[in-house]
Amino acid sequence: MGYSQKGWTDNEIGIEYAKHFESQTHAAAKGRHRVLYVDGHGSHVTRGFLQFCKDHKIHVLCYPAHTTHIYQGLDVVIFSPMKQDFGKRHDKLLYEKGEAISKENFLEVYGETHLSVLQPELIKTAFRKTGIVPFDRSVITGDKLAPSRDTSFRHFSPVEPPRDVHIMTELMADILQPVVSCEDGEDTESHNEPSNSPRDTFPIRAALPEFSVSETGYLASQLPIKSSSKPPDLPTIPISPIKRRVSSKSYDKEDSLLTMTVSTPLEKALQEALIAKDSEAKYYKAQAAQIQSAMVLQRLYCQRVRRQLKAKEQKAAKKKRNGGRINGDGLPRLLTSEEFIKVVEEHEAAAKEKEHEKEARAELWAKHEKELADWEEHEKGRKDRNVASAEDYREAVETWQAERLEAKAAKQKLKDWDKANPKPKKTDFVEKQQPKPTLRRHASEDEEGEREEDAWSDVDEDNGGDV
Repeated sequence: MGYSQKGWTDNEIGIEYAKHFESQTHAAAKGRHRVLYVDGHGSHVTRGFLQFCKDHKIHVLCYPAHTTHIYQGLDVVIFSPMKQDFGKRHDKLLYEKGEAISKENFLEVYGETHLSVLQPELIKTAFRKTGIVPFDRSVITGDKLAPSRDTSFRHFSPVEPPRDVHIMTELMADILQPVVSCEDGEDTESHNEPSNSPRDTFPIRAALPEFSVSETGYLASQLPIKSSSKPPDLPTIPISPIKRRVSSKSYDKEDSLLTMTVSTPLEKALQEALIAKDSEAKYYKAQAAQIQSAMVLQRLYCQRVRRQLKAKEQKAAKKKRNGGRINGDGLPRLLTSEEFIKVVEEHEAAAKEKEHEKEARAELWAKHEKELADWEEHEKGRKDRNVASAEDYREAVETWQAERLEAKAAKQKLKDWDKANPKPKKTDFVEKQQPKPTLRRHASEDEEGEREEDAWSDVDEDNGGDV
């Protein structure tokens, strides 16, 4: 029995479990290979764990992602009776002694459940129900692997669509995601549909391949949509401005066909028909303007979602380059194969290199902070020394001026005297500022050829640049 500081299994406990598995199954194996079924936890894909299993003839098979509820014997058979038995013992403890489950009595209560439930026959049932022993592929049927129809692709709307739209939506969804029937042959979605549902109608089956090769064919694919996928472009027709039609260049209400005075019944009927058509045209123009306005908002929404999706993809790609999850695709695979162990070695080498870089950056930062502290201390002393030097400079200038006046009184040539006795310079009395320590790394190029800025520096925001 072991534990980690965080309470979860880790890489060291994973290796210890592999050693425990080897010791418990070595004699029964009699030199043959054994199989250990695991999920995709990180402790199962370390080089130490996999190399130990390979050296001791243990094949490690990884379950597909999100399928342990049908493949793992504990989930399929063991946990349910254990939960029921543990609940009964918990209730009994509460009713008889008035005690709730705590850290002090948990192991005692669970230990009784463990010994009571985990019997050899139940454990063998778990292996049989999952098709491991005896090996049986037919145990895992297609309906167990099918996604939930109610939550996977059915579309819901706060407004119930017309029946024909509802039928077409369901028909397209069923073709893209075939319906899985129950064992009794009845459709799990509806009992009112006839058995010969026209889901395999030839025109639709012929249209899907053509649609899959179009610009928006990714909508019919099972692969996730990427930010680079071009959204469907809905063509629009330009809408002319709504204005009154007049019969002359100068606007005159009396000249309009809609308002002009009519004299005969035929003219009146024609004018009324024209007014009706004009109102109808205005209505449709207003509806078209509303639709196009909604499309503009939807396009803005799609563009924003695409930018967020692109940022997420770039972050995921960067995380993958820097290590990431080894078995991130969730597919089942033999973890002890040469190919996968090589991937694990490369992954761990990349992780170590990243850790070394992180430590090197930390050392550089520590060194830089020390240099910066020393510089600031020296700068403080320099300013104090310059204050004292300013007084020395003033006294030197006064002395030079007095000597110059004496030379002038002695009728010496001031030009020659100035050359022999130059005036004190302020720079000779001022201690210059030393350069401020900087820390900078050059930009590095990633795997896709893009330039990513990975630099840090001390920036003087007042001066607008590095110092």
